[in-house]
Amino acid sequence: MEGILTGLLKMLTRVFSFFLTLFWVFALSAQDPAPATPDLTNFDQDAPIPAEWGPHIVDHLYKGCPTNSLCSQSSGDILEEFKKLLSKRPSLAQIESFKNKKGIPFEVWSNKPDLELNKLHAVHWESQCPAHQIEGQKIYQSFLLIHELDQLKQLVDDQTLFIRYGLSLDAKKNIVKVPGPKGETPLYLENGAPIFVQEFEGGFYSIKISSSGKISIINEIKPEEMPENVRCSKDLVAAFKSEKRPTHLYTNVYCQKIYDIKTKKKVEILFARGCP
Repeated sequence: MEGILTGLLKMLTRVFSFFLTLFWVFALSAQDPAPATPDLTNFDQDAPIPAEWGPHIVDHLYKGCPTNSLCSQSSGDILEEFKKLLSKRPSLAQIESFKNKKGIPFEVWSNKPDLELNKLHAVHWESQCPAHQIEGQKIYQSFLLIHELDQLKQLVDDQTLFIRYGLSLDAKKNIVKVPGPKGETPLYLENGAPIFVQEFEGGFYSIKISSSGKISIINEIKPEEMPENVRCSKDLVAAFKSEKRPTHLYTNVYCQKIYDIKTKKKVEILFARGCP
């Protein structure tokens, strides 16, 4: 008798477990239905890739923006337009017109990677100089689209931007600042105004920067004498040390004698580097 009761109990337990399992299956199915099979009948594998997904996207999301830069779409549009202009071997007047309307790239250092700096279409990169990577005191490589240096005056006065000035001394030992793009040295001078050959995305043009900060597009010439590396004079080194700037902006200096095509003399100019 005891064996019969034990068998019935086991059977009832199995039946109960079966119905309990069915209950949970239906309950879970109602709460979390299986996802429907996607309908691929209208999928077009030959559909064109969106224009914004062109080859440039390997380098930057926005066409025209330099690789790995912090750059807005509007800046990329202008830079792409400038690149196309230079590829057509434009006249001086065409480049000058573009500069006056939309600006041309001018490289500086900055401590504020803001794309809206004075609405000048700023583009920024992390500096590769070890001294510039101090947390909380970072210095960035940047360029802005400008037509004259005066547009940067307030930002320079605020020490948000740092134009790389070369330093020379006049006959009375007064400091003369020679403005220029970061990392560039003049090919020659014209009455003290530096002449720089610029390259952008494979296109070349030359600029002259006046003492007032006006930037002109010019046809450069080959000077009678090319720049010559020289040992910096003590007076120029002392002048450099007296300049106000972040202590980690520059790590070393070098000097060149640059020929002035008007005075027919060479001028010693000190330039500073951000990296060793």
